[in-house]
Amino acid sequence: MGSCRASTASGKSADVVARPTARKSTPDGRGFHFVVDVGGAAATLGPSLQAIRTDGILSLVGVLDAGNTSADTKVDMLAALWTLCTVRGVVLGSKAMFRDMVAFCERHNVHPALDDVAFPLADTVAAYRRVEEQKHFSKVVIQIR
Repeated sequence: MGSCRASTASGKSADVVARPTARKSTPDGRGFHFVVDVGGAAATLGPSLQAIRTDGILSLVGVLDAGNTSADTKVDMLAALWTLCTVRGVVLGSKAMFRDMVAFCERHNVHPALDDVAFPLADTVAAYRRVEEQKHFSKVVIQIR
């Protein structure tokens, strides 16, 4: 896992950290106040729980393998209880909310972060495999033209 810098909608940058030892990199070593887990898999939930501070907030976005029951992706939910953190699922919302979000993004020139690999339509299976294997960053692009 690694880290990078990401730009926010306001133009400010923020640290993006994805590693099990992330808690140690916080100024006081107590962990992060907020963790947004967009990995979409049970395999990323464990490191996110390790990175959150006591009474922090962990937001889970797009849990793609919620039905996965393999032993290597099981999560110890006691970790959430021991940290006393709040775990929230993030849902997409209504069509009206989506239209409002698109209008906001257009008005403020906000663009999504994209993976560094784009796939032609003929390689759609490979694109989905990249997501399934969690080798992607943010959004995977499938070119249809």
